[in-house]
Amino acid sequence: MNRHSYKRDWLPTYTGEKIKTLRPDPEKIHIIDIAHHLSLLSRFCGATSKLCSVAQHSVIVSDMLKYKGCESSTILWGLLHDAAEAYLGDIRMEVKQLLPGFRKLEDHWLKIIITKYNLTWPEPEVVKEMDWIVGNNEALSLYPHGSLEFFNIQDVRRIYLTPWTSEHAEKVFLDRFTTASFRML
Repeated sequence: MNRHSYKRDWLPTYTGEKIKTLRPDPEKIHIIDIAHHLSLLSRFCGATSKLCSVAQHSVIVSDMLKYKGCESSTILWGLLHDAAEAYLGDIRMEVKQLLPGFRKLEDHWLKIIITKYNLTWPEPEVVKEMDWIVGNNEALSLYPHGSLEFFNIQDVRRIYLTPWTSEHAEKVFLDRFTTASFRML
């Protein structure tokens, strides 16, 4: 069989699930997969001086929302805001803008994940704001040539980041999920 003629319409997961790419079954989506996959996925497609995982990024976004005094559902939204990347991977923002179909697929996955964990769509504006602030700080802290001028951004509230190991990021992500979910009951 020619490798270009082989078609697979499912994605493999860490826990051994096979999830349809275009029609994901919420029953096959597991927080363990999300935490594990995101802990091994690098921010900025690896252009940082040290690994900063999407899991660590998500935990920090949820931390910022907690410190801001947001309710548990918003904190959980912050933790899960990039959860679709666990299944679809991370694509640079500049490339996503060229692929409107991908953005639609990513939103489709995120809606399914968010609904599975009893949150409502759309993403709260405060989550978008914290995602932007944390992302800018990651760029400034972890990109070897990072500067306000390089990224063409205004000064942001500084967050000093120390990259975590993937194992630590996965554990903290799961702990935060358990805590946030428990508070929602």
